[in-house]
Parts: sequence; C-alpha cells; structure tokens
Amino acid sequence: PRMQGLQLGAGLGYSLPVGALGGASEGLGTHISNLETAAVPISLEAGFIFSGWVYVGGSFSWGPGVAANNPGPCRTTGVSCFEQDLQLLAVARFYFAPHAHTTGWLGLGVGWEVATFANSVGSTTTTATYTGPVMMDLRLGFEVRDRPIAIAPYLGVAVGEYVTRGVDPAPGPVPTWIATSVHEWITLGVRGTYGP
Repeated sequence: PRMQGLQLGAGLGYSLPVGALGGASEGLGTHISNLETAAVPISLEAGFIFSGWVYVGGSFSWGPGVAANNPGPCRTTGVSCFEQDLQLLAVARFYFAPHAHTTGWLGLGVGWEVATFANSVGSTTTTATYTGPVMMDLRLGFEVRDRPIAIAPYLGVAVGEYVTRGVDPAPGPVPTWIATSVHEWITLGVRGTYGP
C-alpha cells in the first residue's frame, strides 16, 4: 500500500497556446500562437503525500518555444526569434485508488508565469517579458506504479493572464501594467516520480 512521505518528480510536456498576449486596445492582441506554435515544458517537483490519497507540493517548469507556423513577426525574412515560458506552481493532487498498481489522479495548481519573447534583426535584439498569475492549472492523469517509481501520462489545461510587460531595449516609455486577456496552455505530458 502507498504510505505517506516525500515524493520527487520530473516531467516533460508539449503545450499548445490559446489566446492573446493582452488587450487589443494596447496593441497586444497578437495571439501567442503567432509567436510560438507550442512550448516544451520540462518540470521538476517536490511534495508530500498524506496517507496515500493527497499530494501537496510545488513545481517549477521551463519551456522553450517551438517556432511559429502561422504568419507573424517570427515568420518574416531576416527575423529570428526565441521564446521561453517559466512557471512556478503550488500543486495539490488527489489519487482515486492510491493503493492500486494503476490509478487515476486529479491535480490542481496555481502560481506565476514569466514568458519571454525575443526577436533579432541583424545585430539588434529586442526582448519582451510578460508576467502574470496562473489562475488554474487543472490536470488529469493515469499512473502506473512499481514502488517506489511511477510513470503517469496526463492531460492538462492551464488558465492565466499577463499583467505586466517589460521591453528591452524600450523604444520609449512602456507602461508596466497592461490590459489583460486570458490565455490558456493545453498540455499533453508525462511525469515520473520517486517516493511513496
């Protein structure tokens, strides 16, 4: 039977963006998918399992962007782009049948996101950084466990919004706070864990 104790984990995913950077009124209505087709989040996590049923912990993920397929600034001749997404989350997870060899689980996370979009034209690089809350990261997974190691594919949907923006170098005064627009990340991934 699964007991309680410390659990460590790592994951890899493929995330598709849905939604815009910010409000169209400030010229930020560009869809994230026009800047990157997807992100590939690599995550590390640590937490504690209580009585086999409930996990509480935190995770950190870094996801480099995949080049955009859609027409946009990163598809312009002479322009090269780099994108990345960082997320720091507090996570809770509930196991449906914690003492079984295979079980499903439902996870919920909240936290903070930092996205960076850089484009280079010749020797000039402009970097825009957006930050904001991850209001909900909902995941449904299926775990196969051979104590103390488990492998779990999952499907996740994260909902967030960017509330600040920084541009370097800035062409002029750039407001820090921006009009927000909700965006989502739809992720198919797999986690590996070690522990109870």
